[in-house]
Amino acid sequence: MNNLNFDIYLNYSNKDNEDGWVSSLQKMIQEALGQLMGEKPVTLHYPNQEKPTASTLGQVGVMICVVSPNFIKDINCIEDIQAFVDTNEGNVSKRIIKIVKYPVNYDEQPTAVKDLIAYNLYTINLQNGEFSEIKEFFGRENEKIFWTQLLDIAQETYKALNTLKNRSLQEIAAYFKGKTVFLAETTDDLLIERNLIKRELQKFGCMVVPDQNLPSNRLEMQNRLKKDIERSDLAIHLIGSSYGEVLEENGISLLELQNSLATEHSNIVSATKNSIYDEKRGFSRIIWVAPYAKFNSERQKVFVDNLRQNTEALEGAEILQVPLEDLKQAIRRVLNEQESQNLEIVAHASTQEGIYFIYDPMDADSAQNVVEYLKNSNYKVLTPAFENNLLEARKKHIDNLVNCKAAIIFCGKVSKQWIAMKLLDLLKAPGFGRQKPLKHKAILTSSVFQPDDFVRNNQIQVILFQDGIIYPELNEFIHTIV
Repeated sequence: MNNLNFDIYLNYSNKDNEDGWVSSLQKMIQEALGQLMGEKPVTLHYPNQEKPTASTLGQVGVMICVVSPNFIKDINCIEDIQAFVDTNEGNVSKRIIKIVKYPVNYDEQPTAVKDLIAYNLYTINLQNGEFSEIKEFFGRENEKIFWTQLLDIAQETYKALNTLKNRSLQEIAAYFKGKTVFLAETTDDLLIERNLIKRELQKFGCMVVPDQNLPSNRLEMQNRLKKDIERSDLAIHLIGSSYGEVLEENGISLLELQNSLATEHSNIVSATKNSIYDEKRGFSRIIWVAPYAKFNSERQKVFVDNLRQNTEALEGAEILQVPLEDLKQAIRRVLNEQESQNLEIVAHASTQEGIYFIYDPMDADSAQNVVEYLKNSNYKVLTPAFENNLLEARKKHIDNLVNCKAAIIFCGKVSKQWIAMKLLDLLKAPGFGRQKPLKHKAILTSSVFQPDDFVRNNQIQVILFQDGIIYPELNEFIHTIV
């Protein structure tokens, strides 16, 4: 594509930016995308709310649409989408990113974005089902939602730009290994785990499907899923506590439907092997049962029991009940085994060093005592940045997660939500660019802390601390760091 003069263009209603919401979002997308690209992305931007011409939109790589009730009523937004589609060749849907600022009915959305996967930047009240706009990206309740979505938006945009810029086949193959993985849709209790696995797969260059929202019609949904499975090298199913909503009366859930279709395809591949119908394409399956799952219905218990006992259905499949990090290792192993030339993931030389000591400004005084103790014990200590520029502070946080040998979260006066957000960041470190999972993880707490299943299953150590007294457990932890 020789006339690509702009990397991205944010298509939004000016009413959604009256408080600077979109401008802040755009700045952070540019920052995250720039880290992946190694340079600042070129953004088509009209500060005076002017409208781009169709010719100019033809020079844009990726259009990012900020969908909202204001967006669908704004004729300029709708015309910009149509002009982008009309002036660009090929599968333009791969070059449109849909961010939802506030939910809009499916039928009201423009055709070009209806079926695109949505990156939702709003919250849902689980008690009354009401939606709320995220007003502050860095609030303690919202940061976890926002940053997870932002990284995915940047990753998808980067992939689209890589394809457009006509990189050599060898270069693309080095980054996108050419594998297609069917990562089955899962239930709400495992959405975070699915997102972590998806980012891990994309980091190693895999195409992850489904890459569009599934149709609501059962037959259309089934056909879409079959096509995605048939073009995949590996299918991964994540099984948690919930069976999920059944698709129709007396029917099965999406969870079970996907597993049934993958089993059917696996049987066909096995039956046609070395015959004239053999497509010479391997197909493997991994079924992961979360080790901390507590089945909330008899139907889910029966479904999982049947998975374990049905040897015919498990032909060509591995069923695992291990920590998430072990699942990631199993996925890499299966993908490597499929390579006809025994390709291996390149092991980068480790550049990690130091202990990243994570704390909140409200705990600065107590935390500083521990920092000094670690330094006096001849350990390099990485600490958070508490600057007025929140974007720079977040960048420093991610850099520390990528470069540290170990991480300790200090819990003094902070809330449970703050702790949960930092714990998730530890597990997402590979998605930030870290070459190896973070092995040494701990919570240092000045009060009685009851570790839950999430903490235990992800091998996060809990260490008691009293201001002025360093307990032996902390010494034991830091001495295990190689």
